[in-house]
Amino acid sequence: MSNEHYGVHHVTYYNLGICNHWLEKYKIGIEFFDESLKLSPTYEDALTWKNKSLVLLLAKINSTNLRVEDGGVVNVIDVNLEGDGSLEGTR
Repeated sequence: MSNEHYGVHHVTYYNLGICNHWLEKYKIGIEFFDESLKLSPTYEDALTWKNKSLVLLLAKINSTNLRVEDGGVVNVIDVNLEGDGSLEGTR
């Protein structure tokens, strides 16, 4: 609705990404953050929240493959992203 009334804007897609992030719909949120970044490639908030959603999506897919090292760096090991992308039956 916002796009219809005010035109396409990167913050609209960012806000939709935030909503989906908090609904734990990380994959959809990432898609909205990508749309925001297409319109404004230097929009740091969208990049920051896209990364947060990506980490949580990967954790949800297989939490045993994530390890946090010194300095809070997350390393992803052997994560299987095959399939339809649904998270049914995962933690």
